[in-house]
Amino acid sequence: MSRVASLFAMLGSRGEKALIGYLTVGDPDRDESLARCREVLRAGADALELGVPYSDPLADGPVIQAAGQRALAAGFRLEWLWSTVETLRSEFPGVPLAVMTYVNPVLQFGLDRFVQRARDNGADALILPDLPPEESTPVRSLCQAAGLDLIPFVAPTTPLERMQAILPGHTGFVYCVSVTGVTGTRIDGGGEGKTEIEIARLLCTARATSGLPACLGFGIATPGDVRRLAGEADGVIVGSALVRARTRPELARRVADLKAATLPVRAEGRADGMVK
Repeated sequence: MSRVASLFAMLGSRGEKALIGYLTVGDPDRDESLARCREVLRAGADALELGVPYSDPLADGPVIQAAGQRALAAGFRLEWLWSTVETLRSEFPGVPLAVMTYVNPVLQFGLDRFVQRARDNGADALILPDLPPEESTPVRSLCQAAGLDLIPFVAPTTPLERMQAILPGHTGFVYCVSVTGVTGTRIDGGGEGKTEIEIARLLCTARATSGLPACLGFGIATPGDVRRLAGEADGVIVGSALVRARTRPELARRVADLKAATLPVRAEGRADGMVK
């Protein structure tokens, strides 16, 4: 069983949801970036998504775009990604690590070569938000042959028929985009935001269609967001709120608070022994 599958099986047996953190590799520099990744995992995140800085990040909101620019200004190279994955794998052997990037950097490096390096250095999954589902089959085949999950995306606007066409055959989990927009967008039920009922329907449909855990991302920033929106989710993905943290202690506090919100609520008003 893969690390990703093992994680969701373990958490599901305890009634917990996964907290998947996101950080941009190289932000603000190589050493501090690695230190912040360690902090996120030590503070309680169940998995970590490692973002690759890119000059045209279509899915990234202003906070993560700025992080990418800081990393590029610091001299980011893909070797920083590989060394970060390798180091984290050695220090956190059971924690799933996902690489999030865009199609162009992968093609420039070489698709086969990128997948092999990701596998050899200890990554578990690849996330390509701009990969058209119709073109994903060869990428998914390469990933699965290497033991990597290629994570599919669905949005509130994705019809059931399209989910039925694009989700079968995937492994890992389904990334359910809670809003139509970029990362960091607030979910408030107005404008492009979706109501709790619509988000619950999206999560349930994605899980039933794929047979995989359904994780909610984009716009999840606070413990209140987790409790309000993620009732039907198997996990939540938090990026901008972590990238915004100015210091490592602040980062650790945010992770700990978010993780507490993923724990099951008990009858006595506590979450896994913690007062809510």
